Amino acid sequence: MKRVLICVPFSLEVKHARVALEEKILVEQGCEVDLFSGKDSVSTSWWVKVLNILTLKYFEWGHVFEMAKKAKAYDVVLFYNLKLLPLTLLNSGKDRRMVYQTLDHNVSYHFYELAKRLSPLSIFKPAIVNVFSFFERRLSQKADAVMVNSFPLGEYLSGAIVNLYSSPFEGLSLGSNSKNPFALIYFGKLSKEKGAEESVHLAESLKIPLFYFGRLGDQSTEKLVKNSPWVKYQGNFEIDALGLEIQKLSSSYNLLGVSLIHSIHLSYEIQEANKDIDYLALGIPIVGNRRRPTFEKIEMGCGVLMEDVEQLFDFQAYRKASRKALKLYQEVYAQDNFKNHLLKAVLGKGSL
Repeated sequence: MKRVLICVPFSLEVKHARVALEEKILVEQGCEVDLFSGKDSVSTSWWVKVLNILTLKYFEWGHVFEMAKKAKAYDVVLFYNLKLLPLTLLNSGKDRRMVYQTLDHNVSYHFYELAKRLSPLSIFKPAIVNVFSFFERRLSQKADAVMVNSFPLGEYLSGAIVNLYSSPFEGLSLGSNSKNPFALIYFGKLSKEKGAEESVHLAESLKIPLFYFGRLGDQSTEKLVKNSPWVKYQGNFEIDALGLEIQKLSSSYNLLGVSLIHSIHLSYEIQEANKDIDYLALGIPIVGNRRRPTFEKIEMGCGVLMEDVEQLFDFQAYRKASRKALKLYQEVYAQDNFKNHLLKAVLGKGSL
């Protein structure tokens, strides 16, 4: 029996859908799987803090050292995010399989967040981005396998296995009825950068409710949500509970999935949005913008641009977009595809 450790730098208080699916698949393969979040135990030593500062917090050394200790007891370590990439140095040549997984272009994403707090750094953007892109490429080559969730990321990290997100809502059946009113729905963290203002304004201009499931990303978004009578904030749910809530809603409303992420940095410009794929799996047409991965789905007939949303108020048009969404999901994002790529990366099994 293989012992697998999945390491993440984020909280596991509410389990990330992708992590939950990976755990489920590996357990079904007979693996013993443990999850570990660096947020649960972070070194506060002065020298660790210095290392973090010297690397501009691109790497979280306290998490790295803690997870390196944990890794010794496992056959396979699957670790998320650039922040943990130095694990490949600490475990190089060891008798365990190291798998690096990144879901974002974290070099550009992290620089954007840094520059928001320290605007003078913007002057050095080309140098900083180039240096840490070099580190990511070189350190990732020391892993036994690399997984990413979009084709542009696969080109950036040459040789990576592209394992597109697969929705936990696959197979979940929703209702739709020509007599039901329409409503907007949003999954995940909502923030200014992810289109909070546009989403709320859309609900208000159409005078239809926006049901929001997830976390509030910033104070301005929290204020928007609380002050709008059209936004129905539902909270942050575990996957199974969220599925039940969505099914209940679909018995009363024809749902439209909102996806209005801003292309404010390279990561947001190229990355697949989990919410888009969840909408496809549920047969919920997307109401989106021209951000490339979302717009590609709209061009395939799986939804409309925000300014054209009223086209979907024609129930026949709504049903047509719903069918195309389900078809695209089944062809590209189905869990069988996800499973095959995961097992190739983590266990070295199968062929792609």
